Amino acid sequence: MKRLLASAVTVIVSQAPPGDTLPGTPPDHYASESGRQRRFFRSRGVRMRLPGARPTMRRAVPLVCAMLLSGVIAQPISASEPTGSTGGVLPADPGSRQDQALVLAKQQGQLGVSPDGRVQILAAAASSSFPTAATLATSWTGKVWEPKGSGTDDANNSYSDSNYWNFCGPGATAVALWYWPAGQAFDTGIALAAYTEPNSALSIRATTSWAATDSVSNGRGAIMYLAEKELPTPDATSWNWPGVIDWSRSYPYDGTPVDRIRDALNWEISSHTSVNFFYVWTVYSSSLTASALHGDIQSDIAGEGVPLVANVATASGRYHLPNWAKTRSVNHSITIVGYDDKAATYTYIDTCGPGCNNTGSAAGVYKVSQATMWKLLAAETDHDGIVW
Repeated sequence: MKRLLASAVTVIVSQAPPGDTLPGTPPDHYASESGRQRRFFRSRGVRMRLPGARPTMRRAVPLVCAMLLSGVIAQPISASEPTGSTGGVLPADPGSRQDQALVLAKQQGQLGVSPDGRVQILAAAASSSFPTAATLATSWTGKVWEPKGSGTDDANNSYSDSNYWNFCGPGATAVALWYWPAGQAFDTGIALAAYTEPNSALSIRATTSWAATDSVSNGRGAIMYLAEKELPTPDATSWNWPGVIDWSRSYPYDGTPVDRIRDALNWEISSHTSVNFFYVWTVYSSSLTASALHGDIQSDIAGEGVPLVANVATASGRYHLPNWAKTRSVNHSITIVGYDDKAATYTYIDTCGPGCNNTGSAAGVYKVSQATMWKLLAAETDHDGIVW
C-alpha cells in the first residue's frame, strides 16, 4: 500500500527506466587512519605524502559559489568561527553485513510500506510506473540543522565542540526518520537531555543539552541522540561506543560509518525490533548507474512516500552542491526528498549550515540537477553510495 506524504506534481505518467541489477552485500572497504589524514589535508589544499606512497599532484580549483536556496531559515555565523566539516560519512564498519532476502526484495520492488509504517515483502513487484515529479513535505524537515561546533545549547549554556561539525550522518538520518510514524514520534517527541561523547579518552569532548525543537532549528535532540546514544541491540557487540559516530577519534577524523545510517534508520522506524526492515545500503559501483539511481529515488519517494540518504562529494570539477563551493570537497550525507524529471532536478535536504559548509549557506532544502547529483555520488571517495 503506497503512501505519499506530500502532493506530487504529475506531468506525464511514464514507465521507470529499467534498473540494472544492484549489488547485494557490498564488499568490505574501510578507511585507515592514514586515509582519513589524506582526505583531511587534501581538503585544505595540502599535499600529503605518506611513507611508501607514490607522489601525486593536486590542482586547486578557483572559488566559485553558486547558491540555489529554497525553504531555509536564517542562520547567522560569526566571522571568527572556523569552517567546520572535514567529511562526515565514513566507510562501513568491518564485518558489516545485510540481510540478502531484504536486499533482493528491495531491488525487485517487492517491499511495500503501509500507512502505519509496517513493511511487507510482496509476492510480486509493485508497479514501476511513477509520476514525472514528486516531492515530500519539508515544512518540518527543512528546518533541521545540526548543532554548530560552538555556541549556546538548548539549556542556554555556552559550549565549544568541533566534533559537531561532522554530524551530517545523524543529521541526514534524523531527516529521513521524520517520514515514518515511529521515526516522526522519535524526532518530535524527544525530551530535553544532556549529551556527552561516549569515549572518555577523546581530546575533544563536551556535555551539551538539546531538545526536539528550539528557536532556530528542528531535530537537534534527535541528531544528538543518534550521534552519541543510538545503539541498536544487534550492533551492541560491534560498535565500540554508543552513537552512529565512530568515536575512536576526535575531530577532524570523526564521522558516521555508512552502515550505521542504515541500521539506525531500520532500528528506529521498526520501533526497535530489527536492523533489517526497509533500508538497504547500495555501494557506488558499476551496477549503480544514473538510471538505476533514478529508479531507486522514484521507488522510495513516489512509490512509498519515504526519502533516501545519498553519500556524495560536495564538489567535483565543475560540479558542486549549490550550498557548497567548488573548492575543498568533503564526503557528505544528504537526504533526497524529491525529483522532477521535466526540470531534471533532485530536491535534497542538507542539515549542514553556516560554519559547517564552506559558503555560509543555511541548512535547508535545495535543488540540484540530476546530472550533478550523479557526478557527486560517483566522486565520493569511499564509494559509500545510497541508503534507500
